[in-house]
Amino acid sequence: MELAENIKSSTDSKSPIINVYIDSHNNLGKLEIDLDNLEEAQRILTRGLIICDEEEVVEDDDARSRLHHNLGNVYIELREWDKAREHIEKYISICKRISHCQGEANGCINLGELHYKVQKYDEAIIYYKKPLNWRSQWTMRML
Repeated sequence: MELAENIKSSTDSKSPIINVYIDSHNNLGKLEIDLDNLEEAQRILTRGLIICDEEEVVEDDDARSRLHHNLGNVYIELREWDKAREHIEKYISICKRISHCQGEANGCINLGELHYKVQKYDEAIIYYKKPLNWRSQWTMRML
């Protein structure tokens, strides 16, 4: 992370290296999730989003979407349902705009998981089934 910080401080904010710096936060956040250090993961991933804002990274950036995806998962594990929903919905929205079909489907599955964990089973089923109906739409987007 120190190397990434040094590179960031010595480059133009519009440089492609900024994505490497943001991805470093995402990867460290995922590692902390795997180590069950959820508060630290939340801190690192949130810092990644702050960097996106500071560096004026576009809203539809794939690096930004990954931070939202992983923050959604952290907040599910922390049982902070509203924050989880907010980040998962941002992830889905970005994926939809950048035509990342698999990400969009994964986001719906995560929303299904969120509803399952709060015992809203009918809602969970709706979100789990959403990607099943999208195949033809995705095929059209890819043409």
